[in-house]
Amino acid sequence: MPTLVVGGDHDVIKPDHTLKIFKNIPNAYLWILPNSGHYTLVTHTDEFNRIANDFFTKKYRKIEDRDRDF
Repeated sequence: MPTLVVGGDHDVIKPDHTLKIFKNIPNAYLWILPNSGHYTLVTHTDEFNRIANDFFTKKYRKIEDRDRDF
């Protein structure tokens, strides 16, 4: 089952930790929002709802080059 890992680039959970979480969950998508903290759902409500809706309604697309450097 796919997982959506979401974080902000100014989140209390640092982006490098969010990236480690993403890399250790099979079939995961990563979305780190720029200029965003821990309240991403509040400060980017419309964008988050659109992405979350896409996540729940579209088929998972496997990205082959998952081990690339970020």
